[in-house]
Amino acid sequence: MERRKEIADETKRLLRVRTPRPAVGADQLGYPRCNATRKDGRPCAARATKDGFCVGHSPGAAEARRKGGRNSATSIRMERRIPRRYASVLELLEATIYKVDRDEIPREKGDTIARLAGAMARVTDVALFEDRITRLEKRLEEERVR
Repeated sequence: MERRKEIADETKRLLRVRTPRPAVGADQLGYPRCNATRKDGRPCAARATKDGFCVGHSPGAAEARRKGGRNSATSIRMERRIPRRYASVLELLEATIYKVDRDEIPREKGDTIARLAGAMARVTDVALFEDRITRLEKRLEEERVR
């Protein structure tokens, strides 16, 4: 008799551990839930917006997500930040990396191209800084004269 009680208690304990607790739904938290169904077939538990759907399931959100995805891509952000004068240098370096990786050109030639591209970028930067300093000095001189 005692053994049966031990088995029954152990079974209850195991069932209690393995039985998942029901998730707290958004309606129990005091706000409306999204009306959409998730990919796995369960109802979405996210907070609903004015249209009855969450931000992820809202009918107008797909286009916004696509735009956000395109504009947040590293390559797009990088294109916007890199000055146009370096675009051809960047293209040359990309092509060189591709060719070195495919063994179309020797690595030494790739290294040479990279060093020359770096030197070209530094010379361009120095020239731009000198031009900027000259314009700032000229502006300061004009302000002193006034």
